[in-house]
Amino acid sequence: MRLSKDQLVEGIPAEQARELMRIYRVNPGLTEFAVDLLEVGEADAEKLLERFVEAGYLEIAERDRNGVAWWFTTIRGNALANASFAKPITRATAQRHLDGFLERVRTYNADRSKPYSVTRVTVFGSYLDSTQDRLGDLDLAIQVVRRGSTEEYLKRRDAITAASSRRFGSYFERLVWPLRELGLYLKDRKPAINITDEDVSALTDQWSNVYDIRADESAEQPPENATVEGLS
Repeated sequence: MRLSKDQLVEGIPAEQARELMRIYRVNPGLTEFAVDLLEVGEADAEKLLERFVEAGYLEIAERDRNGVAWWFTTIRGNALANASFAKPITRATAQRHLDGFLERVRTYNADRSKPYSVTRVTVFGSYLDSTQDRLGDLDLAIQVVRRGSTEEYLKRRDAITAASSRRFGSYFERLVWPLRELGLYLKDRKPAINITDEDVSALTDQWSNVYDIRADESAEQPPENATVEGLS
């Protein structure tokens, strides 16, 4: 999804709307999060959040007996959270990005030292509209799973962290670094590449699978029923 900075989303600036979705994606929670971000009263914040519900960006859990609401993002809301303000790219540039992305997927999957496998890559969004030559970004959905037995997976994951020169602020940061490293490697600092791990078939009927690990002879094949990892 691409936005312009002068655009409004449900009545608020696009940058604020994206930040709002990022907050509720990471920490589903109370109306107070919107109060603090938008600097409005609770009643106004709740009316705004209800508009985002009606537009399909948020869902609301059943209110408790005190009438307190609990908000969380939908797939569409997560897409807004990942929206880009980058300039449009040409179809030729998008194709180069896609070719490079798939090559990095194949390289990663062929490396026997890695703890994960990218089992599927799906392209969706404006790339699939052949009538468009100027595209907002390259929207890709991937599935990532753990490799090997639990013991082998943990050994590889910890080796990746030990080999890193990064300084980690917490145990959790150390724990998730190998998965974050994978995401950074695949994106390759390309702002026009937008990656999600969600089921895009629930978001749109315009999608196409462009990589399946089962057809990749150089890849280390993960075990059946391998644990699926979430990117966020």
